[in-house]
Amino acid sequence: MDGFTDTLYNHQADLFITAVEEGLGAVESEALEDVDLSDGVLTVEVCPAGGKTMYFVINKQAPRRQLWLSSPVSGPHHYDFQQGRWGSDRDGHFLEEKLEQELTALLGVRVVIQPQQEE
Repeated sequence: MDGFTDTLYNHQADLFITAVEEGLGAVESEALEDVDLSDGVLTVEVCPAGGKTMYFVINKQAPRRQLWLSSPVSGPHHYDFQQGRWGSDRDGHFLEEKLEQELTALLGVRVVIQPQQEE
Protein backbone atom coordinates (compact mmCIF):
# COMPACT_ATOMS: atom_id res chain seq x y z
CA MET A 1 0.00 0.00 0.00
CA ASP A 2 1.52 3.31 -1.07
CA GLY A 3 2.29 5.62 1.83
CA PHE A 4 1.57 2.97 4.46
CA THR A 5 4.86 3.18 6.32
CA ASP A 6 6.02 0.98 9.18
CA THR A 7 5.29 3.87 11.53
CA LEU A 8 1.73 4.27 10.24
CA TYR A 9 1.18 0.51 10.32
CA ASN A 10 2.26 0.30 13.96
CA HIS A 11 0.12 3.30 14.87
CA GLN A 12 -3.02 1.91 13.22
CA ALA A 13 -2.45 -1.60 14.59
CA ASP A 14 -1.96 -0.26 18.12
CA LEU A 15 -5.09 1.90 17.83
CA PHE A 16 -7.13 -1.12 16.79
CA ILE A 17 -5.80 -3.41 19.49
CA THR A 18 -6.47 -0.72 22.09
CA ALA A 19 -10.04 -0.31 20.77
CA VAL A 20 -10.65 -4.05 21.19
CA GLU A 21 -9.23 -3.97 24.71
CA GLU A 22 -11.40 -0.96 25.61
CA GLY A 23 -14.51 -2.47 24.01
CA LEU A 24 -14.11 -5.64 26.04
CA GLY A 25 -13.46 -3.58 29.15
CA ALA A 26 -17.05 -2.34 28.89
CA VAL A 27 -18.48 -5.87 28.70
CA GLU A 28 -20.16 -7.36 31.76
CA SER A 29 -20.26 -11.10 31.28
CA GLU A 30 -19.15 -13.94 33.53
CA ALA A 31 -18.03 -15.75 30.38
CA LEU A 32 -15.30 -13.16 29.77
CA GLU A 33 -12.45 -14.58 31.83
CA ASP A 34 -9.49 -12.35 30.91
CA VAL A 35 -8.19 -9.77 28.45
CA ASP A 36 -4.40 -9.51 28.35
CA LEU A 37 -2.24 -7.24 26.21
CA SER A 38 1.44 -8.11 26.21
CA ASP A 39 4.11 -7.16 23.66
CA GLY A 40 1.53 -6.22 21.03
CA VAL A 41 -0.42 -9.47 21.41
CA LEU A 42 -3.99 -9.30 22.72
CA THR A 43 -5.32 -12.52 24.23
CA VAL A 44 -9.01 -12.79 25.08
CA GLU A 45 -10.03 -15.72 27.27
CA VAL A 46 -13.70 -16.71 27.26
CA CYS A 47 -15.54 -19.56 28.92
CA PRO A 48 -19.20 -19.76 27.88
CA ALA A 49 -21.61 -21.32 30.39
CA GLY A 50 -21.10 -25.06 30.50
CA GLY A 51 -18.37 -24.85 27.90
CA LYS A 52 -14.63 -25.05 27.71
CA THR A 53 -12.18 -22.17 27.85
CA MET A 54 -11.45 -20.61 24.46
CA TYR A 55 -8.86 -18.07 23.38
CA PHE A 56 -8.95 -15.33 20.76
CA VAL A 57 -5.52 -13.97 19.87
CA ILE A 58 -4.89 -10.78 17.89
CA ASN A 59 -1.31 -9.99 16.99
CA LYS A 60 0.69 -7.72 14.75
CA GLN A 61 2.59 -9.18 11.80
CA ALA A 62 4.91 -6.28 11.08
CA PRO A 63 6.80 -7.83 8.12
CA ARG A 64 3.49 -8.15 6.24
CA ARG A 65 1.91 -5.04 7.80
CA GLN A 66 -1.07 -7.13 8.85
CA LEU A 67 -3.08 -7.99 11.93
CA TRP A 68 -3.70 -11.68 12.48
CA LEU A 69 -6.62 -13.20 14.36
CA SER A 70 -6.68 -16.70 15.77
CA SER A 71 -10.32 -17.48 16.56
CA PRO A 72 -11.61 -20.61 18.31
CA VAL A 73 -14.82 -20.16 16.31
CA SER A 74 -13.68 -19.47 12.74
CA GLY A 75 -9.96 -20.23 12.74
CA PRO A 76 -7.10 -18.04 11.51
CA HIS A 77 -7.58 -14.80 9.59
CA HIS A 78 -5.18 -12.19 8.17
CA TYR A 79 -6.13 -8.52 7.82
CA ASP A 80 -4.75 -5.65 5.74
CA PHE A 81 -5.40 -1.99 6.48
CA GLN A 82 -7.76 -0.81 3.71
CA GLN A 83 -9.54 2.53 3.53
CA GLY A 84 -9.26 3.10 7.27
CA ARG A 85 -10.27 -0.41 8.40
CA TRP A 86 -8.69 -3.83 8.85
CA GLY A 87 -10.13 -6.03 6.07
CA SER A 88 -9.66 -9.76 5.56
CA ASP A 89 -7.25 -10.70 2.80
CA ARG A 90 -9.45 -13.74 2.13
CA ASP A 91 -13.04 -12.49 1.80
CA GLY A 92 -12.98 -8.78 2.67
CA HIS A 93 -14.89 -8.92 5.99
CA PHE A 94 -13.74 -6.46 8.65
CA LEU A 95 -11.91 -7.51 11.78
CA GLU A 96 -14.05 -5.55 14.23
CA GLU A 97 -17.23 -7.08 12.75
CA LYS A 98 -15.83 -10.62 13.01
CA LEU A 99 -14.85 -10.05 16.65
CA GLU A 100 -18.17 -8.42 17.55
CA GLN A 101 -20.16 -11.26 15.98
CA GLU A 102 -18.20 -14.13 17.51
CA LEU A 103 -17.69 -12.60 20.96
CA THR A 104 -21.33 -11.50 21.23
CA ALA A 105 -22.43 -15.08 20.49
CA LEU A 106 -20.06 -16.58 23.07
CA LEU A 107 -20.49 -14.00 25.82
CA GLY A 108 -24.25 -13.61 25.57
CA VAL A 109 -24.02 -9.81 25.63
CA ARG A 110 -23.48 -7.31 22.85
CA VAL A 111 -19.83 -6.53 22.19
CA VAL A 112 -19.06 -3.23 20.45
CA ILE A 113 -15.62 -2.38 19.11
CA GLN A 114 -15.14 1.17 17.89
CA PRO A 115 -11.76 1.61 16.25
CA GLN A 116 -10.51 5.18 16.11
CA GLN A 117 -10.57 6.58 12.60
CA GLU A 118 -7.19 8.23 12.17
CA GLU A 119 -5.15 8.39 9.02
